[in-house]
Amino acid sequence: MTLALDEAKKNLVTLGILSQDRLAKAFEDYPESRSLEDIDDLADFLEQIGMLTPFQARSLRENRLADLVMDNYLILDRLGQGGMGMVFRAMHKRMKRVVAIKVLNQETKHNEDNLARFQREVESIARLNHPGIMQAYDADTGPLGFFLVLEFVEGSDLEKVVRKNGPLEVPEAIDAILQAALALQYVHDQGMVHRDIKPPNLMRTRQGQIKVADMGLVRMAATAEPQAHTAELTKEFTIAGTLEYMAPEQAEDTRGVDHRADIYSLGCTLYYILVGKDIYPAKSVIDKILAHRAKPIPSLCSLRPDVPKALDDIFQKMVAKDTDSRYQTMTALAKDLQALVSQLGVGMSKQIQSTVAMDSPETKAEVNYQATATIQIEGAGRVLLLEPSRAQGIVIASQIKKLGFPSVQVCATAKDALEQISRGGCQAVLSSLHLPDMPGLEFLAKATKILGSGNIPRVLTTSEINPELQAEAEKLGIKLLKKPFHPEDLKTVLVAPGDGPAKTLSLDPNAAPQKILLVDDSPSARRRMITTLAKMGFPTPQEAGNGQEGLQWAQTGNFDLVITDFHMPQMDGKELVEKIHANQALKNLTVMLVTCDTDSFLLDPIRSLHQVKIISKSLPGSELEKAFMAHWKSCKQGQKC
Repeated sequence: MTLALDEAKKNLVTLGILSQDRLAKAFEDYPESRSLEDIDDLADFLEQIGMLTPFQARSLRENRLADLVMDNYLILDRLGQGGMGMVFRAMHKRMKRVVAIKVLNQETKHNEDNLARFQREVESIARLNHPGIMQAYDADTGPLGFFLVLEFVEGSDLEKVVRKNGPLEVPEAIDAILQAALALQYVHDQGMVHRDIKPPNLMRTRQGQIKVADMGLVRMAATAEPQAHTAELTKEFTIAGTLEYMAPEQAEDTRGVDHRADIYSLGCTLYYILVGKDIYPAKSVIDKILAHRAKPIPSLCSLRPDVPKALDDIFQKMVAKDTDSRYQTMTALAKDLQALVSQLGVGMSKQIQSTVAMDSPETKAEVNYQATATIQIEGAGRVLLLEPSRAQGIVIASQIKKLGFPSVQVCATAKDALEQISRGGCQAVLSSLHLPDMPGLEFLAKATKILGSGNIPRVLTTSEINPELQAEAEKLGIKLLKKPFHPEDLKTVLVAPGDGPAKTLSLDPNAAPQKILLVDDSPSARRRMITTLAKMGFPTPQEAGNGQEGLQWAQTGNFDLVITDFHMPQMDGKELVEKIHANQALKNLTVMLVTCDTDSFLLDPIRSLHQVKIISKSLPGSELEKAFMAHWKSCKQGQKC
């Protein structure tokens, strides 16, 4: 190994990006790492085994590791860039909490007056504490400039949702606007006006919850602060808003607007998520401003026949040109939306009613997962899941049920989980590492004593796996599953009913794929995959360095298995898979997508395709072999991959 490689490894440890133990264990677990020749190889290797994110690996290649550390936070990925600066996904080094960090631009970094004035706005935002608002955790300065630490929302903003999947169904749209209205009423109650409500600033989590984002752009209403302080707030950060969603009065006087401008913008947002385009399409700035001021309000019913007239009436009132003709409060808007929900009936409004319930005193105990320690999903418990996070518990339980288990019992505390286990009937036990009343490993040790000897899987789920934890888990016969994980990863640790006990997988040489296409832009990733395939007795694959090249090879019709990476230049793995299955001659071709990505919005459309399997790229070599073998056999036996 070269001096440059040694220096790179040292920097990874010194900066706290990786621990010395984790790095050493990686080189021990993967013998192929001994052939690494340069820093590019090292970056590829650590990325492929999931120890570095693609963004971190790129920083390693470009000798910019120091930029990955901001105070107590470790940068994981770059999420985007806007007028104020860049936004990153990061993790707190000690708490392991994933956050979003907004780094302000260089002009701000060197202007003390702007920093001081912006800090006053940050202090205003700190007053906000509502489940429908993206929270601000911290603010400080770092190597890249002044930064804000915000809640990280796993999901997608409404603009991206519409661009990807098309306009929302009517119940979905009502749900989103109702949730946003309830959150914005809270903002208005604090004497603030958002002034930039639009689809990109409404985040939808994987569970369907809406969170209002970009609270850094709010201004204090004139009645809430002394006029002198209000006038001090800088133009740079109380930006006027976005013209496509801007109320007519806001274009004339940005500082003088009140909360009714947010109601107008929310109405324009409702139009976009139902129709899929801006309410008043125009090219120039002046044309956009004039359209909001003078153009007739379009009818939702004429564009979407499934839109109830009552919803169109609500929309017309939200986007009235005159402020006095609009809804005067978000509360009044929410009341009309809730009345519409009742008219539509329970079948359409189940999700919406659960959203309204979040702010209902009668249902706070239901929403508080700690208050309801155990929830049951269909009958007596067969799989016990111990997960303190209600949202994660519901998602994981749903994934387990899709594997074929008839029911899942979800507990929030170890005490309740142990009581449930003692009643018998558990077919498997999964626990999070961090629990409110004891460590997850201690819980599973106690659960093992109750369960006694047998083949009942016991699984510990955690976002951080280190050598010490692996050794302790191995002693107890406990399997580790790294968060976040694919639903497919559960198959490596659980045995669904009817599948029988886990067996050693073997493959008749005659049943092995004869011609394999391997598509990945990373040479070291391809080398690792070729080694894995050789151990399984699979033939040497044809290699392709990007999705476009892979598609050209696949279209020759000479392959019975395609293995592809997800994130690649020219054409990513998702597009490659979709194009393969759009070709009638290739629709039965078996495809295995190997990725570290766990975003269900990206992966669920792929899961629905016939003969496609998603495999976690971060699996150790032996587990990767098992996953490939199992899924190839199931595809060849005519089962759904």
